[in-house]
Formats: sequence, C-alpha cells, structure tokens
Amino acid sequence: MNRLSFLLFAPWVPSVLLYWLPTSWPSQVPHLSVPSPVPLLYALLAMAAFGGAAWWIFEVDDAEERVDSLRRLASGAVSGLLIVFAITSLMSMPGLAGSLLGLPGVFGFTALSLGDQLKDSPLVPLWVNIVGYTLSVGLVEEFAKAFCARVNDIDGQQRLAHGFAAGLGFGLAEAILYSWRMYDGVEPWATYAVRFAFCVPFHAFMSAIAVQWLPEDWTSRWGRSLLGLIPIATLHGAYDALLSRDHPTAAGLIATFTFLLLPAVVWYREEIRGEL
Repeated sequence: MNRLSFLLFAPWVPSVLLYWLPTSWPSQVPHLSVPSPVPLLYALLAMAAFGGAAWWIFEVDDAEERVDSLRRLASGAVSGLLIVFAITSLMSMPGLAGSLLGLPGVFGFTALSLGDQLKDSPLVPLWVNIVGYTLSVGLVEEFAKAFCARVNDIDGQQRLAHGFAAGLGFGLAEAILYSWRMYDGVEPWATYAVRFAFCVPFHAFMSAIAVQWLPEDWTSRWGRSLLGLIPIATLHGAYDALLSRDHPTAAGLIATFTFLLLPAVVWYREEIRGEL
C-alpha cells in the first residue's frame, strides 16, 4: 500500500467505527433545542478536522492551492445544494425540463421523477427502492458534487483533492440542513455524531471516487459522464434505500465498502497504471 492509499484508509477508520457504535444504542433525550446554532459549530469543527486532513493527505501546501480547495468546498456547500434543489424541482415539471433541455430533458427528468416516487414505497421490492434512490438521490447528488469539483482537464492527485473538497462542502451543508430541519429537538447526540463525523467524510469519499471515472472533458460529454457516475450513485442509492427500509447493518456494510474502495482505486491507479 503506497502513501496516498494508506492515508486514504488509516485516518478514517474512527469515522467508520463511529457508524457502528450508535446503531444498537437505545433512544435518548434530544441533544439540542429548537432552533440551535450548535450545528454550525459542529460543521466548523468537522471542516477543520477533515479539511486539514485532506490538505495533509493530498499535500496541499501552497497557499494558492489551499484557497482553491476552499473555493471548491464552498461551491460544494452552496452551489451543490442549489443544483440538487433545482433538479429536484424540475422532477415534477418534465415539460419545463423539456423546454430547457429538449427531448433528452423530458426523458431524463421523467426517469428521475419515477425514481423519486418509487424510492420510499413500501409496496415494491427493496431493489426497486434502490433503483429509485439511485436515480433521484445518488445520481443527482453525485452529479452536483462533481460539477462543483470542476475537474475538467486535470487528472491525478489534484482531481482527487478537488472531488474530495467539493464532497466535503456538500456533506457539511447537508449536515447543517438536516440538523435544523429534522434533528434539533428530536434526535439524541449520537445522530449528530454520525451525521457530522461519518456522513460528511462519506460524501467526500463518494465524490472523490466519482470524479475518477469522468473523462477529462466531461462537461462536453454528458452521456459518458453520467454513465461514469452510475457506479458510485448506485452505492449511494443502496445506502439510502437500506436505511429507509430499516436495514442499518446492510447500509453500514455499503458505506464501509465505499470507504475501502477509494484507497483501493488510488492504489490501482498509482501502482498498476502509474497514473497518480
């Protein structure tokens, strides 16, 4: 195992272990009142810890490169959520999508809308829920993060770092949003710990994996680019679907596999193909 693949594995073991600890804990009293600014503090702590670790892992030592990575983190946090919101809104308006994007837009957003309707249905098999979450959540979020990473015409370790930063920003923004909308006044502290210390780097890992399979000129090759996002979007969708159907152990296995997949991909590309 080379340096980069090792550092993409060892420091993140505590985050993975954290997922497994609370799954069997009994329900506890709500951690925060409504509304609470504390999630902002948790987000800052997570950004400092995981962002600092990313700078060390990817050897981002130059001040200009660090500012650039922060731009991508901010883009993932703000633009990423806005892109997801826009796509989600168009799911219920395929006609508008068609007027903006033509016939491919009609078919594409009709498929996303169908996935959104199927993802939480208890009347269909689990695999249908997984397909629904893959289309309406996994593919949408991974596209948004990849778009914010802006990895056109770059390759190697810099592409990894950009994907990681955009995913980190998206995960932080999502964690704050979930805390304010669903957790505050309801959930115990373990839920916040999992969201900020596990789900945030989980998003970063998925995004870093996703950008590895995009062509260098991916914004001009949409068909191939979307196909390149399908594998990680499927893992993302399976994780969400399994959680929604109350299978936290299976979801945890998917997430653990994803954390192991990135160092494996990096090792393969660096040691076997000599690309990093």
